[in-house]
Amino acid sequence: MTKHSLPVKSPTDESTFRRHIDRLVGKPCWSVVAGASTGSTVAIDIGDRVPRDAPLTNAHLSEDQKRYEAECIVFVECAWRLDRDGLIACGWQDFAESGDMPPRLRDLIGQEVETVEANRSGWDLILKLSGGLTLRLFNDAGVRGDDAYSVFVPGSIVTVSGNGRLTIESRTSA
Repeated sequence: MTKHSLPVKSPTDESTFRRHIDRLVGKPCWSVVAGASTGSTVAIDIGDRVPRDAPLTNAHLSEDQKRYEAECIVFVECAWRLDRDGLIACGWQDFAESGDMPPRLRDLIGQEVETVEANRSGWDLILKLSGGLTLRLFNDAGVRGDDAYSVFVPGSIVTVSGNGRLTIESRTSA
């Protein structure tokens, strides 16, 4: 992809942001990719499985992850914590020395998103899922322009960045 073909991020407003994140509600999580070969990011696949044009060849991925992309994706680049029944299950600092993701992060798989909340102070995100799980994303990007997290839904990607900036861009797949 050339520099000129990259999508352009445009500022967006609170109502557009909320409309996009609400599209996660009622959809199941079927995959979590984190750890080996991903750096410190986490990708959470939610909703329908959409066949890829060509399967991926990454040996760290499951067959489903290689063959399908998700209808919706929560792509996390910030601090996060997963709670189960009000107790901490794991957090962003719990990756093994080998780089493997915290095993409790797999507990998201098979659970349905029940509610999505975001506060206006930095747009921290709270996903409440079935099974007593709550995933909390903390926008720790500060005033820098770094991205904290992105929510991919059919047709668009909404990104939360430093200083609580909200942007939207087109998504051409899934």
